[in-house]
Amino acid sequence: MKIVSIKNQLGKDIQRFLRLRIKNGYYIEDTHQLTETILDHKISLVGTTKDGKVIKLIRARTWHEKLKLLWGKSRTHIEFYGASLLNEVGIRAPKVYELGIKLPWQNGSEFIGYYIMEDLRQADFQPIKPLIISNAINAHGKEIILHQLTKKLMTMKQQQIIYGDLHFNNVFFNTQTKELAFIDTGAKKVHSPSKFEKKFTQNIRKFCKGSARELFNKEQIDQLTLNLEI
Repeated sequence: MKIVSIKNQLGKDIQRFLRLRIKNGYYIEDTHQLTETILDHKISLVGTTKDGKVIKLIRARTWHEKLKLLWGKSRTHIEFYGASLLNEVGIRAPKVYELGIKLPWQNGSEFIGYYIMEDLRQADFQPIKPLIISNAINAHGKEIILHQLTKKLMTMKQQQIIYGDLHFNNVFFNTQTKELAFIDTGAKKVHSPSKFEKKFTQNIRKFCKGSARELFNKEQIDQLTLNLEI
């Protein structure tokens, strides 16, 4: 474990963290500086680093999340290990490199943790929603996406993995390889079959009533739920 400083584009400190984990042969640095802000909203700040990786700093939504840091159950931990879990079962997600949490003795911290991951844009992945809305993907391409999505969700079902935030802003598509990838990987195994089945069904129904309905017709959505036996 080591203290790491994260700086903004101007080189000013955003916050210091306690680094807990390094994976995939990542080069260890004591300072990470943002070169671009991709997203900054209530629950997180996402940007790129000098070495072309993506860094996500996570804000607590409730005081409970700060307590969850103590036993490794925070959103920072879940997303970091969730990405590894998906990759292990053959579902494309960003490779993750580094995980850290706020300094335990530091009060009033803006962020509860951070993790560093692969930038999927460098592997030619793009968010699905703007691709479809802009008509960059035709009807055949949409069928490919639904077919690939069904396969990935079937794998999650077989492995009893819950992907907690399923919507098309979190699903990316490579138009050349026709491969899907998932971001915001709040994924975890649920070992109780009954609990898994209930939660998985709830997630798929919520997805079909919301994000899926924005981009696909009723017949396509019905086929998805039929294939997943929902």
